[in-house]
Formats: sequence, C-alpha cells, structure tokens
Amino acid sequence: IPIVMITGSLSLIDIVSAQSGGIDKWFIWKEPVCFALFLIAAFVECNRTPLCLTENETEIVAGAGTAYSGMRWGMFFIGEYANIITYSVVTTLLFLGGFNAFWFIPGGIMMILKSSLVFFCFLWARAAWPHLRPDQLMGLCWKVCMPLALACMLITALAIV
Repeated sequence: IPIVMITGSLSLIDIVSAQSGGIDKWFIWKEPVCFALFLIAAFVECNRTPLCLTENETEIVAGAGTAYSGMRWGMFFIGEYANIITYSVVTTLLFLGGFNAFWFIPGGIMMILKSSLVFFCFLWARAAWPHLRPDQLMGLCWKVCMPLALACMLITALAIV
C-alpha cells in the first residue's frame, strides 16, 4: 500500500516508471520496512522453510509429499516454484526498479538478473535459516509485522501530506 500511495497508481507500469532514473530512485531505499514485510509475506505465501506452516520439522510426514507421488507430486513441486518465480518478478517490479535499463544493460536483461537474484535469495534462505514453529510464526506476523505495516502506511501518508 505505501508504494501505491507514493506513485498514486495501481499500475505496475506506473510504479516501475516512478523508479526510473537510477538505483537511488528504487523503492527499496524509500520503503525498506515495506520491502522486508513484503518478503516475509512472500516467504509465508510460498511456503518456504523459514516461514512456512505446511511442514513442521517435528512431523515425520511432509504434507502432499506422502499423499502424492510421481507426476502428481511433480505438479505440486512445479506449482511452488512457479509461485516463487512470480513473487521474484513482482518484488523486482515493486521495489527494484523493474525493467528500467541500467548503464549499458538493457531493461529486459536487468529484469531477468534482478528476478534471478530475488529467486536465489528464496533458495538461499531455505538452506541457511532455521525453521520457525507455527506459534513463533503467528507471533511474528501478528505482534511484529502487522503493527509495522500499519506504522509504515501511517508514516508514508504523513510524508505525502
């Protein structure tokens, strides 16, 4: 919501155009808390290990992995990674300047490079961070993320007015 408040539009093209002019214009620098909250929400939505509710390390079974095998399991696997790719592209569009050209690198190549970097962060976090218990994740979301998101919207509104 703070990004929409800053740009005054829901159009991704307008949001990316508002970030043109160099790295210092990207919204990751203007709204770092909003970026962190968006990444936390993306991790939860994509069911990635640091912040997922579908699998618990104390459980022996792993969700759909026990009920499905072969191609059915493959479709779940592909669906999860398609979700990660989608969030990587949306993160790039909202916070990292999107498809704007950088120096001599064309915009399309920059979009692929930035999205690949975000995708790598999704993979790296799964391998590097411990798994949170469901009660810890719910506490993080309700006691930390929700008040931060409201404060971020309020501060952005006050800065615009």
